Amino acid sequence: MTRTPSPDTLLSELPFVHVLPDEYAILENDGVLMANLQASIGICIYDAVFEPGALLHLKAMPDKATEIELTDVVLAADLLLLEQALTALRAVAPRAQYWQGKIMAHCPPHDPALSAVTQSVADFAADWLNDAGVQVMDRQILEGRRARVQFRPQMGQLRTACVHD
Repeated sequence: MTRTPSPDTLLSELPFVHVLPDEYAILENDGVLMANLQASIGICIYDAVFEPGALLHLKAMPDKATEIELTDVVLAADLLLLEQALTALRAVAPRAQYWQGKIMAHCPPHDPALSAVTQSVADFAADWLNDAGVQVMDRQILEGRRARVQFRPQMGQLRTACVHD
């Protein structure tokens, strides 16, 4: 009798790539991209047919912890990183035509100012992706002390988990 491994077993056997804030990573082959979100946004982009993918990890707020406003500098940096990631991803799969995206934004609970900034950055990213020909399939705001995102581009799988206080 042949035993079929569980999806968790298969997932644990794949290579994991950790993506730090203000960085992105691309996978051409099967694997898992992951990020620990804390007042930040994870943007997953993949092609539904050719299956390469990327995970971008964007900070939702400026570096100065006391400054909770969305500045042109932050949006310009996010836009540059989005452009670089999508250009690199399209170079990996030049025949890909079915680009899809998923956006997971995290903000700490009970922080309306940071929540508004996080929502603004997520809206900005979704609009930009749609304009760039990437259909946004899922968009979530995660609340908790922090969140973990695991993205498997080859299957279009996204797993999220929040840590609550």
